[in-house]
Amino acid sequence: MMVRAEFRNGGLSGGDTPSPFFSVIILNWNGKHLLEECLDSVLGQTFRDFDVIVVDNGSRDGSADFLREAYGDRIRLVPLDENLLGREQPGPGGRRWRLDRVPQQ
Repeated sequence: MMVRAEFRNGGLSGGDTPSPFFSVIILNWNGKHLLEECLDSVLGQTFRDFDVIVVDNGSRDGSADFLREAYGDRIRLVPLDENLLGREQPGPGGRRWRLDRVPQQ
């Protein structure tokens, strides 16, 4: 499981809705047993101007269903059919290449 924070410029996104100051991006692959502790910790922060995006890389352990049931609209779930973010191409360039291919919602 990998956690990344992405800072935003504090502008408006899509009209009247202010965008959060930053996004916490959690990459998951068959880590259902770790998700509750991780997300409860992130969501339990006193600072609230952020959103949480969980990219599930084709997990086969029920992670996506667990996330939908337990966290609903408190997170943004990006379920992938396969592990697009594997480590065949290590390094920032390889990760950026893969993130560019994550479906937009």
